[in-house]
Amino acid sequence: MLKTKKHRRYRRKNSSWMKKNFLIPLKQNKPIKPEKSYTAGKTITLSEKEQIRYVYTYQKTKNKRRVTEVTSVGYEIKINNKWETIVYYDNDATHNNVLHRHIRISIESEKTISTTEGVKKKGTSQTFLTWCIKDLKKRHLEYMASFLNRHKKLNKKSVDIDI
Repeated sequence: MLKTKKHRRYRRKNSSWMKKNFLIPLKQNKPIKPEKSYTAGKTITLSEKEQIRYVYTYQKTKNKRRVTEVTSVGYEIKINNKWETIVYYDNDATHNNVLHRHIRISIESEKTISTTEGVKKKGTSQTFLTWCIKDLKKRHLEYMASFLNRHKKLNKKSVDIDI
């Protein structure tokens, strides 16, 4: 009798076996908690009569603060012993999170002119915040002079300011 090789027959594995052995078990994730937002603000004094005040919202990560929104970065001068905001930047939800510059027209009026001209267009909220502070430090004298000139043209009055 000749010895022949026995051919093993492989049977197809049924799909339940495949599902059981080839699916990777997933851990059930904890429900995602909304991250808590905090608000912070600081004042940078340029002189006795000038200051930059800024407010921003952030979220805490393990080692850092992640700035999520620039609420306001403003340049203020002291006129008649009262702080008046001349120029301020913001990028809140009312402006679709785009950075805007608001320029105040005169002392009597609280109306402002809103513009994006000459303002940083791309970046994160952190880069917007640092850009606004640097811009106000660099151009604060220009903003003050143009504000006082506009005020004099509109009202023909002098303003009591000592800088």
